[in-house]
Amino acid sequence: MKATLRGRLRIITTVAAAVLCLIVIALTFWLATTPATAMTGAVSIKRTLPGTAAPPTWPATGQASLTIDGYGTQSSPHQAPIPTASTAKIMTAYLLLRRHPLQPGQQGPTFTISAEEAARYHSRLANSESVAPVQAGQRITERQALQALMSMSANNIADEIARWCAPTRTAFLTEMDRTAHQLGMKSTFYTDPSGLNPTTVSTAADQVKLLGAALRLPEFATIAASSYTDFRGTTHHNTSPLLGQDGVFMGKTGTTSEAGKNLVFAAHRYIAGRSRLVIGAVMAQPASDPAAPAAAARSLLSAADHSLVTAPIVRTGEILARLDQRWGPSIPLAAAGELKATGRPGTTATITVTPHTTIPSGTAGGTPTARATITGTTTAITLTPTRPLDHTWYPFSPAPRLIPATKN
Repeated sequence: MKATLRGRLRIITTVAAAVLCLIVIALTFWLATTPATAMTGAVSIKRTLPGTAAPPTWPATGQASLTIDGYGTQSSPHQAPIPTASTAKIMTAYLLLRRHPLQPGQQGPTFTISAEEAARYHSRLANSESVAPVQAGQRITERQALQALMSMSANNIADEIARWCAPTRTAFLTEMDRTAHQLGMKSTFYTDPSGLNPTTVSTAADQVKLLGAALRLPEFATIAASSYTDFRGTTHHNTSPLLGQDGVFMGKTGTTSEAGKNLVFAAHRYIAGRSRLVIGAVMAQPASDPAAPAAAARSLLSAADHSLVTAPIVRTGEILARLDQRWGPSIPLAAAGELKATGRPGTTATITVTPHTTIPSGTAGGTPTARATITGTTTAITLTPTRPLDHTWYPFSPAPRLIPATKN
């Protein structure tokens, strides 16, 4: 009896040992192949840039608007629709270039000047319009047409572009209005392709939006700053004020008795440590003062130079978040470097902390890190734990998560 019992015990012990060995082998294999433990969660932090924002000194009359690419638009009060004069031609050029994109060196399609437009040439001159010399049947490339439109501000070419681009003049005007709406130009309405009609109206803020869109088209800026040579061989240079000065690389003027003097311009200015695109518009400047648009534009450019600040919003070693291991105290995550932000003084920058690395698979170790990024930018720094992680219960515990620095 005793011998039989001892035999059974040996069998049970042997089986138990075998089962235990299998469990150990399986657990070892499982630990070696367990996927990496990813952190979860995200933390949002807001920081205010130092200083107090000061608006530009706006012109005493009319209206103006100014934008620094990527940093919003500032506009003078009372942005009511007023006559655009020839700045309307920016939209006409925009629609032609969007329909027939140009690359450097390309002339684009060739168009023909109509007999009707050629016959109106002298009457337009008598009416003191800006026109390019044309003759019936004249062949003109897209690039030449745009040069005449932008450098000479040729009303007759604006009307011809409308004829080339749409089955009727009305259809082209409808496209102008529809495009303005798509660009967010809520106070802009076109009744002619050239801006000669005082019923073609816009605001300075809308004109800044339009020029920003146009500058994204290849060759627009190059053409807008170029000269035009007519069929007689006469070269007409772009006389936009400030062109080639103060960083201004593109400008479009517009003047009528109803509109006064308008100027829409773009410049590259060194602001807050690097070159930035600045777009501005001044409208309804005194017709009696030829220098008024350029003076107003210079004032806006000077204001732009001091409108941004670059400052540290995170210091090296600063605790931005904590790592909650789901047991015991959380672990502070410290900034591995300084994080700077650029913006208007007094504005808020948002920092988002997200998981960056994970605990390597098949280990009970590893140091997960997080990344702090300024929202809307690629500027980022790494956050690292200030003490080692406790891996005692890895990988049986839930994945660690990011929590705000104020929590424990």
